[in-house]
Order: sequence, then structure tokens, then C-alpha cells
Amino acid sequence: MTSRPELQRDVEDAKSATFDAWGEYIGAQVDEIERFLTLQARLTVVEQDSVSAQTDLAELKKSVEAAILQCVDGAKKYLKELSREAVLAGWEPDRDKSWRYVFEPFAATFVSAGYEPFSGAGIMLTLRSKPVEEWKYYRENPYHSTSREVENVPVPPAWKGYMATMPALSSTLRKLDAWESQERRNRIADAWGS
Repeated sequence: MTSRPELQRDVEDAKSATFDAWGEYIGAQVDEIERFLTLQARLTVVEQDSVSAQTDLAELKKSVEAAILQCVDGAKKYLKELSREAVLAGWEPDRDKSWRYVFEPFAATFVSAGYEPFSGAGIMLTLRSKPVEEWKYYRENPYHSTSREVENVPVPPAWKGYMATMPALSSTLRKLDAWESQERRNRIADAWGS
């Protein structure tokens, strides 16, 4: 039978590998989103009746939306699996410092991009009890935790690389809000609550 220390090491290894892969995936999506934004800017000087250009834009919008939804879905699946493995390894979600450190910056990124955790659709995941005041702080300080419990938690090397992608992702999500309809934005936000 696998011992608790061995399982904890397995969880850490899996977590590190996932952060690396997730960072690379987000980087690719950021490139795709930026490609869309560049095309959108070009279209501002193209005649409105340019069927070809408008078709290109419509197709790219679909591609970007699909990438975001896939990104959200992948995050949900990973966080669910991580929670299962962490509990098996003996971690206590309400007490363990590293547990909270993993979730807070990720959720805060989407809050900073304009997705309201208390709007009904929600992106709270396992952080549903976090005070409104802390989420307000996150909106202006999306890459810093306000929890005293995690101030001294060491940052895993892989997590540093993952977090390096967050400013770009947050920035592009803000830009996307400029063209997303409320219906489309709600569908993306709803993916967190499904």
C-alpha cells in the first residue's frame, strides 16, 4: 500500500507537471487571442460590406471563444482531480497552507478580468466562503494573496512559470470584454458553475 509521504510526493510531482503544461497551454491561447485582436483592429479600416473580412473575423471569434471554454473546462477537471488526490494524501482544504495557495491566485485572475464570483454564475469553486472584501482586493491586486495563512508558503518553481502567464491572460481577457456580448460572456462564466 502506498504510504502517505509517497502519495504526497506523487501529488507534488503531478501538480508541478500540470502547472508546466497549463502554462504552455495558456501561452498558446494568449497568442491566438492576440491574433484575433490584431485582426479586429485591422477590420476597423475595412469596409463593413467586406464579406471575406467579416467571415474571417467571425471564424476567429468562434476559435477564441472555444479556446477560452476549453481553458475553463480543463481547469475545472484539473482542480477536481487535484482536490481528490490532495485529500487522499492527507491534506485538509480548510487548514493546509499550500492548498489555499494553489487556488487563490488562479481564481483571482478571472475575478480581475471582470468575472464576478457573487453574480450567480460564479467562479468560486472551493473558495465560496471567501469574504467579499478579499475579492475586492483581488480585483486591484490580482497576483497577491491577502490570506495571512499563506504569506510564508514557498513558491514551487513550476508555479512561478505558470504565474508568469497570468498577467498576459488577464490582460487579454479584459480586452476580450470589449467585443464579447453579455450572452457570450455569461456562457463563459457559467462554465465555472456547471
